[in-house]
Amino acid sequence: MVLCVASAFGVTFMFGTSRQPEPLSPGTRFRRQIDGVVTELAEVLWVNDEPTGIPHVHYLVQFDRGDTRRAATERRTLSLAAFRNRYGRAVLA
Repeated sequence: MVLCVASAFGVTFMFGTSRQPEPLSPGTRFRRQIDGVVTELAEVLWVNDEPTGIPHVHYLVQFDRGDTRRAATERRTLSLAAFRNRYGRAVLA
């Protein structure tokens, strides 16, 4: 994708990529670090369109504090956009 912007000082070109995000499927796992102390592990259960027409991700989340204590696994739901923003790329199994 190339974006061309004209101004009084000439023309500016901005280059970007239009890489499609990877599809989410049940069982896909994501990991993120919180404050360098807690690791959050999310596993996708399913993705569907809610009655509002906005796709949502239903997933299990577990927190690892680095010692033997692990928080209970919880089921959560986020919009697809919010989930992608929070977790980024999937981790390899």
